[in-house]
Amino acid sequence: MGTNSRWLRLGVAATLVVAACSTTLRAQTLSDQLVSSESIGQREEDSIERFVRDMAPGLRSYDVAEREAARDALIEPVFRSTGGGDQATFLASRRFRIEYGRRLRSELETCFDSRNVGSALAALAVSAAVATDQVFDLQANALDDSSVGVRYAAAMSLGEVLAAVDAQRAALNEQNIARAIEILENRLATETNGILVDGLARALMSPQGELRNDALSAMCRGLSAQMARRGANGTDEFMVTAFLNAMVAVRDEVRTGIGRDNLDSAFARHAGILGGSAMAFSERAIEGPGGRSLTPGESNLDELAIASEVVAALSVQALRGLDDVPPARLDTIFRPAMERGESSPVRRVVDEWVGDGGVFTQPPFSVSPDDFKP
Repeated sequence: MGTNSRWLRLGVAATLVVAACSTTLRAQTLSDQLVSSESIGQREEDSIERFVRDMAPGLRSYDVAEREAARDALIEPVFRSTGGGDQATFLASRRFRIEYGRRLRSELETCFDSRNVGSALAALAVSAAVATDQVFDLQANALDDSSVGVRYAAAMSLGEVLAAVDAQRAALNEQNIARAIEILENRLATETNGILVDGLARALMSPQGELRNDALSAMCRGLSAQMARRGANGTDEFMVTAFLNAMVAVRDEVRTGIGRDNLDSAFARHAGILGGSAMAFSERAIEGPGGRSLTPGESNLDELAIASEVVAALSVQALRGLDDVPPARLDTIFRPAMERGESSPVRRVVDEWVGDGGVFTQPPFSVSPDDFKP
């Protein structure tokens, strides 16, 4: 699942290559001593302010090259490191990040008022790299931007901040760390755009350390709520694909945890409930408007249903043991049901999981059957 967040890191790395090749940007930078210092006095504050004042206006440029050059120059100090690869040590101190974020705040804020989408995207990239309390709310507020592209980037930038916290490359207080996870979960539960649902889920997959289980549990809760609110008309293919991407990632995570005997029990529970929610959603979708046109090979709905049953079974295995795992049946009956547009065979299987007296109504899941319904 680590690949779900690596694309943004690779993007940042690519921008640093560009910055390193620019003699102009190298000439306008901050010293290693300042970037790594835990003691920031007036002289250092003046240097930071001068650097920001010189470089930040380029973020608002309508010239793509100029805007990207400014973005790269502002990102470079916080990603400067010694060593390479897994041995890299980032130089930026917590104290520097805080002061840098404070000086950048007003400049970044204006990028969201300029009606320049490229400017907002550049500001989000810088905010994610700086990863401080001073710029956190700019990222959170951007989730309400009128541009879908900006909202997607905002979600991914919050995911990158969570990854930075895990990698000890951030200066966020615990309240904002918890807020970031909560904001992404709540938006995931209510978002109507399938592409954005995919981005929000990927953002919560980003942490690779201590935050990972909390973030993954939040993703499962958010997606479960998203699926439960969708009736028989929830067959938008972008949404189905977003659900499938997340389900496959959860399946792999649970399998790995079982194999390593280190699966977090809270995450395993939420993963199982997500599996039940996805099975119930898939069954409703078969007979929804357009459901008869959702044939195997043209829709991911069948793959979603099959993967969700696997996740549900793995969760029960982890928390209650193999003897309590119902046999897998959706892999043989779901596709024919799709082809006929008739869901009753699927409903009988799904009810064994989420209906009255079903697996997920019993401990340690203890979910009401109504929670799986719109």
